[in-house]
Amino acid sequence: MEIGVSPQHRAVMKQAAALELRRAGGNPPEHSVLLVLAECVLSGAPIEPEFQAWANAIAAKVVLAEKLPARKRGVKAGSGRASSEHVAGMYFDLIDGGMAKGEAIERISAELHLVDRQVSRLVEAGGVWHGASREARDQQRIERKHRDSSFAPDHDADEAPLGLAGLALDDALARLASMIEQ
Repeated sequence: MEIGVSPQHRAVMKQAAALELRRAGGNPPEHSVLLVLAECVLSGAPIEPEFQAWANAIAAKVVLAEKLPARKRGVKAGSGRASSEHVAGMYFDLIDGGMAKGEAIERISAELHLVDRQVSRLVEAGGVWHGASREARDQQRIERKHRDSSFAPDHDADEAPLGLAGLALDDALARLASMIEQ
């Protein structure tokens, strides 16, 4: 059974995730906030007043600086900033996929440029963020897939990404242009 999420509901979920992160003291990338706003507008999803005020402040900054906010990228491998949660997630993905534990540690060590013992310690520390069984981790993967993709869309991977309310980029731009002209 496959469960679908409408573009409106997906936009609402992204908006809620961004606000939750901000309220918790996080600092979501401004570029991603504007992408969520665009998805809300294109899908017709309701926009929370707090989110609208936040997006307005970003838009005002863009106008004054005459520059769009940069997209934040992930941490580069070998930078020494590998989080225990991320490393544990990589590890459990590999062993749940059928790889031996030792082989999984060696692969992660090579990929992140860490020694095996560092990976083992990071997995041990980050294991609390992952389920105790494979079934629990599979459920978390499903939830994480929706949560992670709900706030940081990859528009390069799909001609009509959900981040644009299921529209192709040209169609989304045309719809925005018609909304602006009204």
